[in-house]
Amino acid sequence: MTPPESARATAATIRKRPRRLWAAALMNIAIGLLSLTMLTLIIARPELREQMGTSSAGLALAVFLGSALIVSSALALFGKPWARYLMLAAATVYYGTLVVQNLQLMSPPDLAEPFRQKLITNVGRSLLELAINAWALLSLKTRRYFERSPDPAASPRHHRDDPAPESNG
Repeated sequence: MTPPESARATAATIRKRPRRLWAAALMNIAIGLLSLTMLTLIIARPELREQMGTSSAGLALAVFLGSALIVSSALALFGKPWARYLMLAAATVYYGTLVVQNLQLMSPPDLAEPFRQKLITNVGRSLLELAINAWALLSLKTRRYFERSPDPAASPRHHRDDPAPESNG
């Protein structure tokens, strides 16, 4: 392989998005879209909104959090270096809010056991989704992906003594 071909091959390898980033970002986008769809139904049906006791401020916050989760995840997939921190922050607030909300709903002592089990499951799922985001965004592979430019010669952080690229996992 000639030096220019080697540089192009290295640049292609470096800029390949880790699968864990794909997994977390696509999960966030799907969950955010599902959330926004449900919020649209709640907003469109005032009787449902009254039944749930949801305030306009609460709905606006939920729309903002769902949108932030989607946008930050898409930006991270586009490879914007600062977007991984934005995605992690959005995921922390979004899933953290769900955890707190479910824990608050479990506080009444006379809560029916099936409902309590459902809330415990929701807390576990939200914590798992948050852990997936942390794993995907804080891993060494993902840090390497975000720290390098597409052209290794143009990157001030590129070191010739870097080990060979790892598998994309």
